[in-house]
Amino acid sequence: MIGSLSSITDKIRQEAKLVTENSKYVKINYDALNKFINEIYLELKNWNYEKFLDPEIHYIEDPTKAVWYFFVLDSVNFCFWAEKKSDKWTLKYKDQEVSGYKALALALKKEAQNSSLFIYPFYWAKIFKKEFMRMIYPFYEDLFYLKGELKLIEERVTKLRELGENIFGKPLSDMYKNIFLKELEEKNLQAKIKEEEEDPYKLSYSNKNNPNRIWDIIIQANRDVDKLLKIITDTFYNFRDKADYQLNNGKVIEIGFYKRAQLLIHDLYLLYQYYKNKPDILKNYPYLVYLDFKNINKLTAFADYKLPQLLHYKGVLVYSQDLLNEIESGKIIPQKDTKEVEIRASTIVAVEEIANKTKTYPAFIDNFLWNLSQKYTNMPPYHKTITIYY
Repeated sequence: MIGSLSSITDKIRQEAKLVTENSKYVKINYDALNKFINEIYLELKNWNYEKFLDPEIHYIEDPTKAVWYFFVLDSVNFCFWAEKKSDKWTLKYKDQEVSGYKALALALKKEAQNSSLFIYPFYWAKIFKKEFMRMIYPFYEDLFYLKGELKLIEERVTKLRELGENIFGKPLSDMYKNIFLKELEEKNLQAKIKEEEEDPYKLSYSNKNNPNRIWDIIIQANRDVDKLLKIITDTFYNFRDKADYQLNNGKVIEIGFYKRAQLLIHDLYLLYQYYKNKPDILKNYPYLVYLDFKNINKLTAFADYKLPQLLHYKGVLVYSQDLLNEIESGKIIPQKDTKEVEIRASTIVAVEEIANKTKTYPAFIDNFLWNLSQKYTNMPPYHKTITIYY
């Protein structure tokens, strides 16, 4: 029974499997899946963590700010598509045009590099639309706005406020207080006093505004992805990516996808992989070890629209004619619609199968396939859903 499963990720897998067993619009072609595995096998085996987290587009300089960076990035990492390609939100980075996730990652990286307020909960709790607009329509010498508009601006601002408000308001664990906070406060006391004298805006800050509070969310999970996934989805409403689905026998189940929450956990894990061979940083930031999740293989695929687009292109996901017609015509498929749920659930099951057969883990496969999808320019269109979840 689903109710007796021991973890959130187990539940995601079981529910996704149930959806595929009852699916009306999407089927998995296992022969095509095996052929696809053979096609990508060599490239997949040469894929490594260094290709996951890219210092060119991601902020990695300071560990605490880097953790904040990924919390901020994954809070607003959704819905980049446009009705027309020419309308897609696009930035110019050096000599290339970038859009979607990469553009967002670069814009927020610039903000992290240039803003001393980036790591303060109170700043995000009070952020205004114009402030966020300044970030995503940047004008730097090497990064500037080119064309198009980003959807759901108000929703993204709301998610950032929720991030700040909940970190600002959550109590610190005793372990965090005893191990880290006192030492950090003593070490930085004089610098903070000087900083507050120079910037009156910070005089309203309380102790709850300590940037290191964000570590408490991670530390309480004790390197367990299921615990952290529960903490994130319990703490932040905008990460509760769930939908109802009616089985063929009439029973309605609730399936959780938690795409952005799982992606955030994997990003934090990749951050540790980047730092783990830098002994000086690990010595100065002992709590980085809490990003080295002991069961990272429990994460599922991060079900969105790019992976199913690739899997459909390769014949792994087979769509009904009704669904094909809707996708090809550009019709908006509503969030939590039966068709959308089946596309996402089938993606999770297909990626799980690829991970099992290649002896890797689903989040690894997800990252590889997402990057692989960027190479193809002739794929059929992806399904379009206006959503905050992917």
